[in-house]
Amino acid sequence: MRVSGFLAAIIGLSAIGIAFLTGTDLRGPAIGLLDAVARVAVWGLILVSCARLAARIVGSRLTGLAHVIWDGATGLAGLIVLLLVVGLVPGGFRPVSVHFVLLVVVAAAAYTVTKDPVARFRTPQHVDAPSRGVILLLLGLLLAGLAWDRVPPSFFDTRAYHFALPEMWLVNGRIAPETWSLHAWFPPGMPLLYGVGLATGGEPWANDASLLVGLLLVAGAFDLARRSFGGAAGLLAAALVTATPLILYALAIPAADLGHGLFVFGSLACLFLRSAEDPSWWKRASVLAGGALLTKYLGLIAPIAIGAVWIGLKPVSTPVSWRRRIGEAFRFAALAVLLAAPWFAANVLTVGNPVAPAASSIFPTRGLAPGGAQRFRGDARGGLPGWQDVRNLGPRWISGSEEDSRFYPTPAFGWLPLVLAPLALVAVRNDRNVRAVMGVAAVLFAVWFMTYRWERFLVAGATVLAVGIAGGIVAMARRGNALRVLPFVAALFTVLSILAPLLEIGRFNHGLRVALGLESAQEFIGGGFPSARLFRLVNERLDPGRDRILFLGEMRHYGLSVPRCAPTGFNTHPLVEALRNDPDAGTAHAAMRRLRFTHVIVDPGWIARSAAQYPSLSYLVQQPDAMAHYIGSLGTPLAVEGNVALFRIPD
Repeated sequence: MRVSGFLAAIIGLSAIGIAFLTGTDLRGPAIGLLDAVARVAVWGLILVSCARLAARIVGSRLTGLAHVIWDGATGLAGLIVLLLVVGLVPGGFRPVSVHFVLLVVVAAAAYTVTKDPVARFRTPQHVDAPSRGVILLLLGLLLAGLAWDRVPPSFFDTRAYHFALPEMWLVNGRIAPETWSLHAWFPPGMPLLYGVGLATGGEPWANDASLLVGLLLVAGAFDLARRSFGGAAGLLAAALVTATPLILYALAIPAADLGHGLFVFGSLACLFLRSAEDPSWWKRASVLAGGALLTKYLGLIAPIAIGAVWIGLKPVSTPVSWRRRIGEAFRFAALAVLLAAPWFAANVLTVGNPVAPAASSIFPTRGLAPGGAQRFRGDARGGLPGWQDVRNLGPRWISGSEEDSRFYPTPAFGWLPLVLAPLALVAVRNDRNVRAVMGVAAVLFAVWFMTYRWERFLVAGATVLAVGIAGGIVAMARRGNALRVLPFVAALFTVLSILAPLLEIGRFNHGLRVALGLESAQEFIGGGFPSARLFRLVNERLDPGRDRILFLGEMRHYGLSVPRCAPTGFNTHPLVEALRNDPDAGTAHAAMRRLRFTHVIVDPGWIARSAAQYPSLSYLVQQPDAMAHYIGSLGTPLAVEGNVALFRIPD
């Protein structure tokens, strides 16, 4: 593709995307255009600013797209740390303080431009055909993502904590673990970025944080494969990552998985690319490992433990003494853990366990119900695998599982990797880089299988696998003759395979009408969630400065502008504990008032289902009339939507 044709393609694709976004915005074309431009501009400015600062810190020599990818991802990890440190201070996570942090980052980045010895974007670069292809792919993903991000989240985890917690932090004015929510003990990396979106422009802007890390993941796969196997492999790897169902699901369903996958993949990729001549790769790897730990505790295993072992076994230059290898491995791991130390300290101060809910048998954990850790491990598919876990791989990975798809879309991979992976394995024998990449992928899959077996935790492993497959296919094609068509055949099947996961996303989320501008976000979420309709009434009637809500039954508390407490089934519930101590309703009312609760939101159906599943609510199974008696004592509800009701707690 010539330069003129490339520019024409960019302009044409952009024009089509902008026309669609403005023409389908129910608020009107002008507002739709301003909103889309603002979302791209603000998140783009944040990314470039983070890239600039990270480049300065690690001593980066990268320019152009590579600078944005690797330094940008590293800078996002640094931004998470900065937001966390400031947000842990009372008043540090209100919209004004979040915006102040962002302004400081942008101003600092602008200052570094004048001091930067490297011309990051001013140096003319030859844009080869694969680079042009991946730019068009990223642009297409961006435009599609901007449309899809208008769809409100309906995934349970998103409404229970990924969006609910940062929204609550913005209401409370600070970031803090809560004794009543096991989810609030998880590392807050992606919720912090979602909080930036919620504080800046609302729900679509928060969704854009997931889109941003997804774009970086695709671009990172391209650049790693390009550096390792050539431009054709880079473009094929980017296409394979984009077409991988579990990654498309993660792009469409905001959670922590895509961000964690980016940081794990980025850290290991930087270790793969490190050299004695350029120590910045090692520094990036360590900061990105910290980002991985700040998005999931699994980051302690991958990339931190794996990376430390890798550094110890494979030095960048030889000969290197074992003492020096151990020292380098220790520094890599120590910096990553240090970046997450503020969160560990917050957990210790709140619940007594730095990595809660993990290690609860070692550290007494305040707020964790008896048996709660075991129940959570079961829900999260944790622990050592059994034969049934092996049997589940087929439907969950390849053919799809109707039962599992009720909780999260399946299959995770489909048939394409099963067809293409053997080609890469053939190339393993003769290509050292393919062998190394496929080995890393195998380790990541093994870690997943031995820890928590939710397929969405495989984002990093799937990305590394895609890079290995692309490298193997291109290596096979270089053998000549008929094998030369392999990359084109693989690319064709990759494009064709995208339709199935897109249909699965539509089936799971039902948000296509919103993305197409045929239904408003409010109508969509209100039609599916009676609690969302109730929350609108609550926001109108209650005072955030005086009122505080206790949830009874429902755990999804996203959508409220009022302080609240939504105990999970894994945590002790203050009302249940009060009734266990004294079943008298008046005594329970007084106990709730002492805890500063003014209202309670009750979902009787959820209570009945949860009481049978979770140990924290076992009292309600033993004493089924106690809860009915207490709800009856609350009197007439202030508002009712479906089976969900708001009551005032009597004085």
